[in-house]
Amino acid sequence: MSNENMKVKIFNATPELERVCSAAARMSTTEGTCTDVYEGIQDIEDARKTLSRIIRLGHVSVLEHGYFNIMFENVSLFFEQFLIEHRISAYTIKSGRYVDFRKAGCYEPEFRYNSEVSEKVKQEVKQEYIEFVSNSFEVYKKFADAGVKVEDARFILPYSLKTNIYCSMNARELLHLISAMLDGRGKEYLELVEIGTMLKDQLNDIAPSIAENLEKIEQGNEIKEDKLNELFGQPVFKLEESTEIKPLIEILDITSNPEETIAISAIIKNKQCSSQEAKQMLNNDPTLSGKILDIVFEDKRKRELEQVNITFRMNDMPLILLKHQVRHRLQNINVPSFTEIAHTTRFSYPPSIVEKGEEYVKMLKDAYDVSNKLYKKFEDLGIYKEDLVYLYTHGKNIDVVTTMNARILYHICNLRTCNRAQWKMRDYYRELLNKLMEKHPSIFKRFGPNCYTKGSCPEGKLTCGKMQFVKEDFAWTALSIENRINKEINV
Repeated sequence: MSNENMKVKIFNATPELERVCSAAARMSTTEGTCTDVYEGIQDIEDARKTLSRIIRLGHVSVLEHGYFNIMFENVSLFFEQFLIEHRISAYTIKSGRYVDFRKAGCYEPEFRYNSEVSEKVKQEVKQEYIEFVSNSFEVYKKFADAGVKVEDARFILPYSLKTNIYCSMNARELLHLISAMLDGRGKEYLELVEIGTMLKDQLNDIAPSIAENLEKIEQGNEIKEDKLNELFGQPVFKLEESTEIKPLIEILDITSNPEETIAISAIIKNKQCSSQEAKQMLNNDPTLSGKILDIVFEDKRKRELEQVNITFRMNDMPLILLKHQVRHRLQNINVPSFTEIAHTTRFSYPPSIVEKGEEYVKMLKDAYDVSNKLYKKFEDLGIYKEDLVYLYTHGKNIDVVTTMNARILYHICNLRTCNRAQWKMRDYYRELLNKLMEKHPSIFKRFGPNCYTKGSCPEGKLTCGKMQFVKEDFAWTALSIENRINKEINV
């Protein structure tokens, strides 16, 4: 196990990036066309001076015209999760659902201590960590060899698992990422600091006028978690599993009267009438709202749905699925602090492992127990909590809260309620959809997988082969809920 093969490289960038951004900066106050302004910049030092001056004035949006393609090789899953929370970016990541990771290896943290310990203790800690990783891969291999899908076998692997990522982002977002790793919430994690330093050095070679102004662009602090801990008190670590039973999904809030909101939005957009007139049109014709919804949902550009927001809580989400959720970038998601994740002792048991019998369930539970106990042992030794995140297993459960508009939810349901979706993500979104249909059937009866909403399956050779059944099942569920609600209203 070694970190020597970790590689971070900006392998492509906008040609003449500083000239492009400088031209954008001059555009709004300089006469002439885009071409005139761009061709008027012949001296790179002149371009850099302009860019530095504009950045100091706070007009940093011009940096969004410069783009970077980056490869992250053999970085940890912990870094991956940190990275993809930066949402104004594009990512392509090696899939744990389809790729066998038994030879991937793990990142080896340089364990730091809050007080002096002997060299013997340090070597024992290192050896115990190596054994923990080796045992995790051994169980993963046993699961995979026994026919357990690798997407479920991976629940046993640690957060230090190495992965590979292609990433593209503009200069402004790259600066935000670097700042978060070097001066923000990532500054206490050695792996993040190392990656942030490599990125900053490479950015300095490509566009020094941007790199040297990092501190001027990124201001403020990220100490919210520390202050919240002061307010609420430090969580207590418990080795026993919680017996609390929670629903998968809790709807916390939704735009009041979403049917009317969507309909009024469409009327105002089309007729440019007053809000009161739009409401009066709906009052005069009880069928008008449904007709508008039909038109909106049949159109490719369902902008009216963006006026409706849903806030919901997703309980007992395994860490490995967090990236499945976060990769949908047009949402406002609250994820627990990485160090505080340790204080949850809940874990997921994939059905495909449970179906294999008690022997396999015990192997998974024993591995989870080892992770918890090793964390507690290392914590008692005074090891930095930031170094202990690599002991988390993929199957460790957390709770998250997110808010998204109905148009984004429609898109996510196309993917996540499909039979091809990962089983627990499918469970989340089907339960969410059922609960939303109970409240607002006229809107959410139209949500579901692509085969149901669009009439065709986009999965090609990977199709589940049950398109007609899925379509009928969703249609029947929607109809039965709507009929029951109508009956209750009439009664």
